[in-house]
Amino acid sequence: MNHRTLGQVAILLSPMMALMLTMQHWPPQHVVGDAAGWLFLAGWLCSAVGMRRLRVLGPGAVARGLSMLQITLLVLASVQQLFDATTGRLETWYYFVCDMAWPGSMAMMLITGVAVWRAGVWTDWRRFVPVLCGLTLPLALLTQWLVGELAAGIVFGGYSCVLWALLGLAVRTGAPQPALAYAKA
Repeated sequence: MNHRTLGQVAILLSPMMALMLTMQHWPPQHVVGDAAGWLFLAGWLCSAVGMRRLRVLGPGAVARGLSMLQITLLVLASVQQLFDATTGRLETWYYFVCDMAWPGSMAMMLITGVAVWRAGVWTDWRRFVPVLCGLTLPLALLTQWLVGELAAGIVFGGYSCVLWALLGLAVRTGAPQPALAYAKA
């Protein structure tokens, strides 16, 4: 899959976070919400792979390591969504690790966003998007603290839908960087 296709998939799956949060309020429908969460993560994973292919985190081992850490956290969070959809919450160490990958991947997105910013590969509006995606969790936590859980869910769902669609668009419209610059680092 090329970066354009990866970005398009990410755009199409970005609304799934809002659906996941909506379904949490109707417990009999939790499987739909869990599936929506998994689809959102699949779209986010497409964006992460696309950013790696476009080399927007910059050259070198650190950039590649950050990219692989982001992808690993997303895969673990996806496994947690599958557990929730099929067996429900488990009291095991591996479920705990996968469950912590969700907030870990959100926090890692802030680090990824800073790396994209510093690398300067994206010099237009795209440069801001990963950092803004990384601010999703802090914004939701602040909203929950100030206004309450329902408002935080609305902000989190809406913000995620828009920002992750923009991240997919950034990947879809990004220009690949020459591999030679990566090989020298």
